[in-house]
Amino acid sequence: MWHMRVYLPATAQTLAQLAASPASASAPADLVNAPQTAYAVTKALASSAPGADQEELEWEAFLGATVGATALLLSDPAAPPMRVILSLDIPDGFISEISPDDDGQLSAVQVQPTDQGKLAALHVDEPNTAPLIANLRKNPDSDQALEAVLDADMLWYDPSEVAEIPTPE
Repeated sequence: MWHMRVYLPATAQTLAQLAASPASASAPADLVNAPQTAYAVTKALASSAPGADQEELEWEAFLGATVGATALLLSDPAAPPMRVILSLDIPDGFISEISPDDDGQLSAVQVQPTDQGKLAALHVDEPNTAPLIANLRKNPDSDQALEAVLDADMLWYDPSEVAEIPTPE
């Protein structure tokens, strides 16, 4: 069975779930329990960049997930100011491409509930990104504030390190 790497936008609440149940850090059964939008190297993305290698395409899909994670934070003002992206390996049969939207998002996919995947990595904002997110929440229509958040670096964690990830208040 083939697996596809997908990048699932999430919030600090998801990290808390994982930390509370370390067994779920290895399988996303509790994380993908409803259809969700994630981002992956799709046929549409690959055909839009014929000279790109797999790593470049994965980076583009990851960037799509950063936009999705930012949107999650804007839709939930009570969530801690930190973007979270879960890198999951999901069997192909649980993933379907979404037609590119008006923003031209070529990497969007729909992930169906499954317990047959694996959490490969966690990506979270550096702590110094929290003020940028707070500024974006105060100025959600500001392109400059949005760009500052989207340009911020994210840190990589192994799933076994979930309890060590600092969460801003």
